[in-house]
Amino acid sequence: MTTNMFSIWSLMILDKEGKRIYVKYYNDYIQEYEQQRVFELELHKNTQSDELNDLIILEDTITVFQKYPQFIIYATTSKNENELALQKVLDTINRTFEKIFRDEMDLEIILVNLDVVILVFDEIVDRGLVFEIDESLIAERTLIKEESSQSLTDMIFGAFFRK
Repeated sequence: MTTNMFSIWSLMILDKEGKRIYVKYYNDYIQEYEQQRVFELELHKNTQSDELNDLIILEDTITVFQKYPQFIIYATTSKNENELALQKVLDTINRTFEKIFRDEMDLEIILVNLDVVILVFDEIVDRGLVFEIDESLIAERTLIKEESSQSLTDMIFGAFFRK
């Protein structure tokens, strides 16, 4: 039995200077932090032009990206994978964020809601395999998980003030 599972090597959000906001590597292609940063900065450098390209082929990878005024979202996979499937993953991320954040996509929203960003990534990709691409379902699941979990800050302050 042959399975046609589509794999993702990394999902990342870098700010306009190339600094990490959130990065998730799903395989061992780039293991060391220093190598990851070199790769990330190379991607960032390749997305600084005003050209309409939204695909980068770098070494053994294909990367698609979506630019926002203060950050860029990247999705990376093997150069042997289908770039249209990779674009579908990136589109799902963007549409899910638009549903959750109501089209308010700025750096402050992303940073304040980083836990939601992580949940969205985790709902879409599980251990490198694309798990879900229905943005409505992902948004619904993410918001349910967010509402049912109490933040660490809330727990700490709650425990402090109960004393």
